[in-house]
Amino acid sequence: MNRREFIKQTAVATVVMPSLLRAQTDDRPNIVLFAEKNPVLAPRVHALRHRPAVEFYDLENDPYELENLSGDAQYADIMKEMRTELDAWMAQQNDRGMETELEAYAHVNPASAKNKLYREAQDKEIK
Repeated sequence: MNRREFIKQTAVATVVMPSLLRAQTDDRPNIVLFAEKNPVLAPRVHALRHRPAVEFYDLENDPYELENLSGDAQYADIMKEMRTELDAWMAQQNDRGMETELEAYAHVNPASAKNKLYREAQDKEIK
């Protein structure tokens, strides 16, 4: 994919998808089905819904992150080094990966009990 094609797909996905999401918030599966059948949006939706567990890109030569190099043995040592650094940083930040992400969602979801507890704690700090 060249730069022009990438920009065209990104622009369409940026403009079309949010408007569809706003228009049919109660019917999200149909939005995904629409996007999957659209020849411009389909590759973007597929890429977002089927992301690999590990991604590694050469940002100087592939600024749009189109070629995942994680399976290339040539980069195994640097990926191992970066994973070690990431794991150390996550431990320092008390980041437990997906568990932390799900907790964050619970904090912002107004219907969750965790959100209510979080808001109550924030109110106490303000007073």
